[in-house]
Amino acid sequence: MELIAFRLMTLVAFCVSSYAQNAAPLRFDVASVKLATGMGRYSGGPGSNDPDRVTYGGVNLETLIRNAYHLRPGQVVGPAWLETEWYTVTAILPPGSSRDQFSEMLANLLIDRFGLVFHRASKEVTTYGLALAPGGARIRPSVPEIEVGGATATSGPAAGQGPSVEASGFPVLPPNVPWLAKNDGDVMRVTFKGSSMGVLANGLGIMASAPAHRGDRIDPVRIEDRTELSGKFDFHLAIDQDPGIGLTISNISSALKKQLGLQLNETKTKLDILIVDHAERIPSVN
Repeated sequence: MELIAFRLMTLVAFCVSSYAQNAAPLRFDVASVKLATGMGRYSGGPGSNDPDRVTYGGVNLETLIRNAYHLRPGQVVGPAWLETEWYTVTAILPPGSSRDQFSEMLANLLIDRFGLVFHRASKEVTTYGLALAPGGARIRPSVPEIEVGGATATSGPAAGQGPSVEASGFPVLPPNVPWLAKNDGDVMRVTFKGSSMGVLANGLGIMASAPAHRGDRIDPVRIEDRTELSGKFDFHLAIDQDPGIGLTISNISSALKKQLGLQLNETKTKLDILIVDHAERIPSVN
């Protein structure tokens, strides 16, 4: 009996292995990849109002790689053109595709059209934890929007001059936008509305990682929420900027501590990275 059971288990394992090896890789039903002149709008995909169609109006290869392999900024290493060359991508998905299946299709598209070859590694990086400062947070929970005619003082700039601003100088948020920053000379003024602490951490990382504020840093600034504060909040944040440098981690942490009762704590962590060994700048024909 034991011999028969062993043979049955071996047969099942062989069948499963053979099926896995012979299963066809997931691919889009139709996909178009063309050169573009700059960044464009993303739309569609699983979970959206247009789940069976995805459109990147203008995207670089670094972003496509991150989307395909579920990576964050700073986890893709390769030639500089990965971030400077732009492409339009339009793809039709098989009906009912999941987000994970979409990612696999996108990964296969990068291999087919760009000849992507890579390997994985890890490196030690500096990260910052958004945490409570001594004395605790001084931040108010978000409240529903109430329209009161003439009660909000705003100024409407001419076209091309940036967002509308409150009388205090902070930007006014358009509908469905959780945060917005306005460069005001030696101060960066930021409005957050209906934002979680995760949104605050991500927004600060994006601002600090902008080319104008990186200085000599190569890697993007990684800020993670470790406050354990749940819910959503409304607040302003005014961050001093150093001449010629812009935002610094020191200035961001100082502003958080003085105005919101929060701070940034520096730590070291291992970061998984994807290193691009080869990719074609010009995609193969559709």
